[in-house]
Amino acid sequence: MKTKVVISNVLFKNIIFLISILSGSFFYAQKFRFYYQLKFTPDSSQKEIKKTDFYILDYDIKSNESFFYSSNYIKNDSINKKINSLMNVSNITVNLNDFKSSFIKDIIVKNNNVYSIYSTIDGEFYEYKQEIEGKWKLGAENLTVLEYNCKSADILWGGRNWKAYFTSEIPFHIGPYKFGELPGLITKVYDTENEFEFNLIGVTKIKEEVKFNFSKYINISEDKYINQYDSYVKDPVRKMKQGVIITDDGTKFVMAEGFSKSEIENEKKEIYSRLSKENNCIEKDSRKCKVQNKILH
Repeated sequence: MKTKVVISNVLFKNIIFLISILSGSFFYAQKFRFYYQLKFTPDSSQKEIKKTDFYILDYDIKSNESFFYSSNYIKNDSINKKINSLMNVSNITVNLNDFKSSFIKDIIVKNNNVYSIYSTIDGEFYEYKQEIEGKWKLGAENLTVLEYNCKSADILWGGRNWKAYFTSEIPFHIGPYKFGELPGLITKVYDTENEFEFNLIGVTKIKEEVKFNFSKYINISEDKYINQYDSYVKDPVRKMKQGVIITDDGTKFVMAEGFSKSEIENEKKEIYSRLSKENNCIEKDSRKCKVQNKILH
């Protein structure tokens, strides 16, 4: 007698996930990559203007570390490698517009509930630690994201009320940016003012994550980091006065002939214009956000 067994899609996915965890092939990989789309309002005074960025979250099961960074990091890194390979050439033409900018410029590494923030200020590289405060309240809402069944949760953090959806079908306590510590991967998170929204758009296994050169970052306290940022915002062309121009990712270009006073003044106006158009911070109650907006206003 033949017996017909019916397995639901959810149960089937859980069985496959469990089998893959127990199999050697899964443990040889041990690394996952999650792709997120960020829709955001950069300027709080023009809420009708929306922009879109793309970010990557790499997760290493063995070390329990996650790495969140802009997809533009890979593009800019390849440009830097190309430039370095041509350093012995007498004349190199570099188009600074080839370097892509992102709204979130930091690399964020999570280990348990401690976040290491890798950030650049005026060509200098800094690392500081943060512990995220706030407690999630689990909700009763359900949502399907990329065929994963998700449950809701809410939190007050960063001066905003956030709603997240997470899936226990991917049992990693991680998410985009500084969101995590839910019983499953965060697949969607947005603030109730509809100014920032992260959405999971892809999942894949990887053999190796991106190799970051963290050795060039100086470990400092968050207080010192804020002081450095305050000094930069007050005089964002200090390095340019020394004949150095810097991209968002900290790449430095030394110009032998330097810059004229008018060029420096125009660059200062352009920097302040860009900062004023990106005044809407994800963490609007953060000290960094307050420093920036205090000077701009």
